[in-house]
Formats: sequence, structure tokens, C-alpha cells
Amino acid sequence: MRRLSIVVVIVTLIIFTIIIPKENIAGAGYQEFYITAKTFEFSPGTIKVKQGDTVRIYLIADDITHGLRIDGYDVTVKDHPKDLEENYVEFVANKAGTFTFRCYVTCGAMHPFMVGKLVVEPSTSIWQLLLLTMFASSFTLAGLLFNRKERNKVSEVQVKNVRKFELTKLNWLKKILLSRWFQFWLILINIFFFVVIIYAGLFGTPIGNKNIAVVFVWIFWWAFLLILLLPLGGRLWCTMCPIPAPGEWVGRGAFIGKGKDKSWLIALNKWPAKYKNIWLQNIGFLLFAMFSALIITSPLYTSLVLILFVIIALAMSLVYGRRVFCKYICPLGGFIGLYSLVSPLELRVKDVVTCDQHPEHECIRGSAKGYGCPWVEHPGSLKRNAYCGLCTECLKTCPKNNIAVNLKPFGTDLLVADERKIDEAYKAIIMLTCALFYSAVFYGSWGFLKSWASMSSVLEFTFFAVIFIGSNLLIVPFLYYIVVFTMKCIDTGKILSIADFIKPIKGAWEYVKGYFKKDIIIAKDDENNNNQKRSFELSRMFIDFSYVLVPLGLAAWIIFSLTLLLTNGSYIVSVISDPFGWGWNLFGTADIEWRPYFVSILPFLQLGFIWLGLSSAIILGDRIISEYGIIGEKKVIVLLPLVAFLTVFSFLFIAMYF
Repeated sequence: MRRLSIVVVIVTLIIFTIIIPKENIAGAGYQEFYITAKTFEFSPGTIKVKQGDTVRIYLIADDITHGLRIDGYDVTVKDHPKDLEENYVEFVANKAGTFTFRCYVTCGAMHPFMVGKLVVEPSTSIWQLLLLTMFASSFTLAGLLFNRKERNKVSEVQVKNVRKFELTKLNWLKKILLSRWFQFWLILINIFFFVVIIYAGLFGTPIGNKNIAVVFVWIFWWAFLLILLLPLGGRLWCTMCPIPAPGEWVGRGAFIGKGKDKSWLIALNKWPAKYKNIWLQNIGFLLFAMFSALIITSPLYTSLVLILFVIIALAMSLVYGRRVFCKYICPLGGFIGLYSLVSPLELRVKDVVTCDQHPEHECIRGSAKGYGCPWVEHPGSLKRNAYCGLCTECLKTCPKNNIAVNLKPFGTDLLVADERKIDEAYKAIIMLTCALFYSAVFYGSWGFLKSWASMSSVLEFTFFAVIFIGSNLLIVPFLYYIVVFTMKCIDTGKILSIADFIKPIKGAWEYVKGYFKKDIIIAKDDENNNNQKRSFELSRMFIDFSYVLVPLGLAAWIIFSLTLLLTNGSYIVSVISDPFGWGWNLFGTADIEWRPYFVSILPFLQLGFIWLGLSSAIILGDRIISEYGIIGEKKVIVLLPLVAFLTVFSFLFIAMYF
């Protein structure tokens, strides 16, 4: 899987490189443009010229002072409202391609996302990129067709026998993980920044790109989480997250040493069984994402959200004990758990039999060396990363030395078939859909979308919210259900009846009415085939194949975060000298002007990650469909609707950035 993905990316990048026109200044035309800048939009948002043309751009500020800077050409112009003097910039468009122009004068909350496009022809058109995206998916399909190694066994067997490297064999690393000081210092460092960020949001400048609350949380930390921690370390952020720490420390009555296993305020009732899923996290993330244009651009709202998280986490820890907030409520915890399935890092028992034959289970109950699992998970039954917070308490408490931290191939946990659930399936769809909305709102040149999302008027925001929630919970899931239904029709060789189509939808409605009745959503394996094939029920198929969206969704969030970091990362350099926007210059970097970094290679990174996510998703679809006993050429044919869906979504992401 990994080799094929690499080949796909390399081949497509080579082709893309070949078709990009080289620098040529043979043209001799002249073009003028008048661009009106208003909060937070350029009009027109896209201008086109011929390669070699001399271009003059007049900037007209409509409301407040705005600037215009063109990536790749490094030319700027600024205008003040009601300025009688015409302000313009003139340059020769000697480089072909699509170049983003941005406002470089701070003009409000959505200022970092005020963008437009300069198209210098002959450039790689959006249709050429579509053809290349179709080539990437077709090439992957062809590779699957000619791969004679069929996979008919259930995925759990493959996962169990996968090759791993045990990191805890490294004595120095194991010594660090066994120390109670290790996690404490990680959390303490993050608490320091956490307090600074909250203080900055409450009392610092309200200008987002001048305040450490916005710059460090939504530019640095968000990129660090999505680009590095999640793909490589899974739930590693949960190891050092400061949000649940106050509740744990108060409940345990200790900071570092071993305190109480149960909080002194633990409730009489345990966490309700019907909420032992990530539906609350799904709802929380949707609410967070719906208001994200306000939250991630406002220092005050950023601080208020973080304070709210701490209060809820503290209450849940004292009332229910352990990390109930992290496991079932935290809006970020749901997608961190889902995308941790891609990560090669895991914590598992070395030998399940040894674990089963040891009834004391200090890993759950705790011991003098450590606490019972804060996530209320039994390490012996762990098959995936989704609900392991990597706190290493079980590593400290296990008297049998039966806990290991391992490295394994990427995406292995996505093949654990019997752990797939409808709440996680919906999370995969929600994350993919939200990534598309985020890309359109923050990187699109449509000012009206930014206006709707940032609550410029209640009516417009209500319209945006209806579209946003409807797309996440109804439209995209329904379209994906049609894809799965079509796959089943192809497999059976006939068009199924309307009753067959509606049956799972009725089941979903009963699921909602029945308040999370598990028997509606969990389909059993086909017992007549000795578990070698899975039940080909539509509801089961919808759940299984929703996990195919995980690699593509993660890739989409990586390019969103990478683009945010490279285009706005210079704010980090300036804000470390003036974290509160009070005019300080602690390290002499406060006056460094904003400029994007590595914009010349950014398009290649964006395309590379999308195509990697696309090919990985298709290959995962091949692995999952093999669980149903479909092999050979028929397998590729049945996959076609799924491949078409993935290709269309990949193209939509590309269209947001090019």
C-alpha cells in the first residue's frame, strides 16, 4: 500500500511538472485592472493575463486601508479609502501559473484569509488538474487490478500478524516513560502557554494576527497537530494536553506522586451507557466548526472556548472520575481518535494470554506505581488507537512487563473490522465535509462566504448554518449512501428495489428514535462463511466503507493546515516579541513584516498530499471490499462508484486552492 501510494504521487508530480510552462517573456501585451478591496474581499477575485504581458493593477480601498501582495512576484500596493491619488503596481507577468494575491495590511478578523487569484496563461488549468486527479485514481485502480495477491482473510488476522518494532526495548525511552515526572513536565509546559494564551485572549489586543492566542493556537498548534502529531503520533497530544490536568490533579489529590484512584466527588452513577460513543463529540465539533470563523480569528472567543473546555473537563473529572471529558465529550477528541487510526504509533499488550491469566488487572484498578487507565480501557482488549490516550499509566502499573509501545505500518488500525461503528463512520464524513467548507470559506476568493460565516448578519449566518449542518448530517451522508447502494447493485448484477434502498434509512431513523440502540447499527459477520466474509448488508457496508474517507480527510486537513502555516507563519515570528499586542519587542522581532513562506513549492505540496490521500483511500477500499469476498476484476468494478466519489471530492479540494 505504501509503495503504490508513493509511485502514484511521484508519477503524477512528474507529469504535472512536465506540463507546467517554463518562464517565458516572449509576450508583449499590456493589461490594466482596477481591483476594489473591501472587508474581506477583492473584486474581481480572479484576473487573467498572458505570459509576458505588462500588468498594471490599481487598488481601490472601499472601506478601510487595504494592501495587495502577489505570491511568486513579490510586488505590493496599498490604498487608503477616499485617497484621491491612484495607487498601482506594475510588473511583467513572466511566470506562468496561478498565483494568490493577499491583503498584507491588517484589516480585521478575517484579514489573513482575504485572497484573490492571478492567472498567468498558459497555466495549468483546473481541468488539467482534474485529468491528473482522474489519472491518479485510475493508476491506483490499475495497480489493484494487476495485483494478484488477493486478500480473502478477515483484516483482524492481518492486523494481528503485522510486523512491529517495539520502542520500549530502548532502555532509555522506557525509563523516561516509566517516570512519573515525564508526563507532568509535558503538561506543565503546556499549562504555562495555556495560561498565557487565555490571558492574551482576555486582555490583549483584539486583532487576531497580533495576538498570541490566535497565532499560536490556530496557526502553530493546529498545524503541529494535523501535520505531525496526528499522522505520526496518533493520540500523542492527549499525553500532554493541559485541559484535563486540573480535574485529574484535584480528584487525585496529587500532582506527580501516586494519589487517590477515585475522585472524592465521584458520582453515584457511572457515565451513562447510551453516551459511550462519540456522538456528543460529533455534535460538539459541528458547533465548533460552524462558529469557527469567529473562534479562530478572535482572541477573546479563543480564550472563552478554552476556558469552557477546562470548566467542563474539571466538572466531568470530579463527578465521573478519570477522562470522561476526553473520551466522550471533547470536540477535538473525536477527530483525534479517528485520525489516530492512521498513525504507526501504538500502545498494546505484548501477549494477550498473559494479560487474561492475570486477574489482578492493575492496569484497570491501579497500583502503588500508578493509576488505573484514565480512559477506562483494558489494554488486553485494545485493538486500535482510537481510545488510548498514551498516558502510559498501564506501562507503569503492569507487574508482568507486558505493555509495549510499538511502531507499525501506517493505517493498520483502519483494518480492524469488528471495531467499526456508525458514530465513527459519521465522524469520517463530517471531517471530510468540514474540510471542504473550511477550504472554501478561508481560502476561497468568495467574500460573501466569509461574510456569512463570520456572522456579519444574523440572517446570513443562519442561512450558512443550515447549509453547513445539512451538508454534514444529511446531504453528504446521503450521497455517500447512494455510492454504497450502487456498489451493492453492481455486485448483485441487478438494480435493487426501493424497499432495499429505504430499509437502512428507516433503520437510521429508528436508531435516532431509539436513542442510540446498538442492535440497529451493528451488523454481525456472516457466520455461514466462518467469518471469512462480512455481511453484505447496506447498513454494514455504509459503516465499513466510511472509513475509506479517513486518509483523504486527513490529507485535506493537512493541506489546509500547511497552507495556513506557510502563508501566515510569519505572524509567529513577530508575536513572540509582542504576545499581547501591547507594543513590546522582547526578542527584536516585533517589527518583522508579514510575508508568506515557500509559496513556490506550496502547490506541489497541496497536490501531493491530496493525491496521496486519494490513492491511499482507494487502496483501503480495496482492502475492505476483500473482506466481503469480492476478488479479481469484479472487485475493481464494484469499487468504481467509490473511486468516482473520492475523485470528485479530491478535485473539489484542488479547486479551492488553484
